[in-house]
Amino acid sequence: MRSAMLSFLLVVAGLSVSSAAQNKPAKDLRIHRFFPTIVAQVALTAQTASIPTTTLITPKQSGLYRLSAYAVPTATVGESEVLFFFVYADNAGPETLFFPVLANNQTGCVGQPGASPDCSFISVVRDNAGVPLTFSATVPQGSDLTYDLFITVEQLQ
Repeated sequence: MRSAMLSFLLVVAGLSVSSAAQNKPAKDLRIHRFFPTIVAQVALTAQTASIPTTTLITPKQSGLYRLSAYAVPTATVGESEVLFFFVYADNAGPETLFFPVLANNQTGCVGQPGASPDCSFISVVRDNAGVPLTFSATVPQGSDLTYDLFITVEQLQ
């Protein structure tokens, strides 16, 4: 009886080890659990002028990226707007995204007519290998606008 019980336990233990081995994720699936990964960050405060084209990343391999931006006017006289541009290239060619932020005699975000106030922008893009993902900002000449800008770029795959 004792040897039968011992044999039974050994068989159950063997099956358990064998089934545990089958539950391991495929090698390529384990890679994805480390994403998203932050690959670039920008934090600019008290900006009063346009920002020239600035490279965020130049990927070595084509990939999927999430752009998250937050821009808020911190001071202004009159009404003003700052436009943020993101440029990259996918398989269709060069692409441009823009993100407008409006301010009028107050701090904080002001929505466009008919829209709610929004200081944030999120988009997912596919950037080709070797093509810089860039941003820039345009402030009208003579504007009294002061703004803060925060950008995070995460690689999704």
